[in-house]
Amino acid sequence: MFKIGDRIKLLPNEYSYSDNDEDPIWDGVCGKIIGTIKSIETVYTDEYEEEIDEEDIDNYDSLTCIQYIKVKWDNGHTNRYVENELEYVEKKEQYKRLFTEAW
Repeated sequence: MFKIGDRIKLLPNEYSYSDNDEDPIWDGVCGKIIGTIKSIETVYTDEYEEEIDEEDIDNYDSLTCIQYIKVKWDNGHTNRYVENELEYVEKKEQYKRLFTEAW
């Protein structure tokens, strides 16, 4: 389970983000961009995948609960993802990147 402040990377997945500045897939065209988790929010959606306000939940028979993880990438962009799209960045990768950027 992720928590706010964790350092993570975006994994390629079946939906295959376009691998751009806003969705920088790890080791893709944008390189090895690391992000920081800024918030984790729960969102409810109806059968059409439309987001529902919490105060309207009782008006629906069937809802899906999704946890979105908001990430701010080191390149300045921010986006949100579900848990299985992200992975922790190992400490050695963080230190290697910091050392490389210092030179």
